[in-house]
Amino acid sequence: MPINLTKHSKIWIHPNGFLPQKVVNRLIFQRKVRPRDSLTFFINQACVNKEELKIEQLKKHGIKIKIIEDCLTETFDDDFLISFAKKVMQRVSETQNIRDTVYATDILRLMKMVQREGLYSDNDVLFLNFNKSSEIMKKYLFGCHAHGMPDIHIFGIDLNYCDDFYRGLIAKIKEMCGDPPYPDDEACAIPGLAFIPDNINLLAYGHLAFKATSDNVVSGKENDQNGIEMIYNPEGQDLFLEEVKLALKEGCVKKVRLCTLLKGSGDDSKA
Repeated sequence: MPINLTKHSKIWIHPNGFLPQKVVNRLIFQRKVRPRDSLTFFINQACVNKEELKIEQLKKHGIKIKIIEDCLTETFDDDFLISFAKKVMQRVSETQNIRDTVYATDILRLMKMVQREGLYSDNDVLFLNFNKSSEIMKKYLFGCHAHGMPDIHIFGIDLNYCDDFYRGLIAKIKEMCGDPPYPDDEACAIPGLAFIPDNINLLAYGHLAFKATSDNVVSGKENDQNGIEMIYNPEGQDLFLEEVKLALKEGCVKKVRLCTLLKGSGDDSKA
């Protein structure tokens, strides 16, 4: 039941096709730090149309580019999930709202089309190279904030054992968004974590509970609307990237002391 730590996927969506240079720089940095890993970057068609030079720059560094709209014509996922994702992407193009782009990313990262390319992480999450761990023998991996609560700014699933997860995911979406699902204002205010099936013990799979990831992952605070506003700004220093470079220079990730170590981190029986 491994989660592969050498395959990574990222997502960027912008209705008008804007791809911040900060995101490009971080992706290139990730490739340089872990050159043997694979990195797939999912972007919407508008970004491909508008940011051709940046896309070519990423390709030259060995980053695989996948267009979200094209991926949604493939059949890796259940028809219900594909239909829902298409509606969410359509809403992004209509509203051009930052909150809706965050919501779309929340949905897409859970899908097989992204997970089969590698462990998902937000654009303010970077993996360093302080240990040689290539996998974690778990069914799931979530991100974990400093206060110990899980989130999906990191999300991985073992696709060999995922049938129950996707049945539960579809059931939760139907419960919250209808059948067929309709991504209205109320639905798009639901955080992606809420769609994770109830039977999964989230606290057992936070990345801070495992040395393979706690030693290697630096995460920022941009996975919300305010944070995205910061990353849009082309001016000024990329403080997050500077933090990551400092960690690399010092040879360690700044450790977060949890008040209570996540109990049951090795227990798969509750998943």
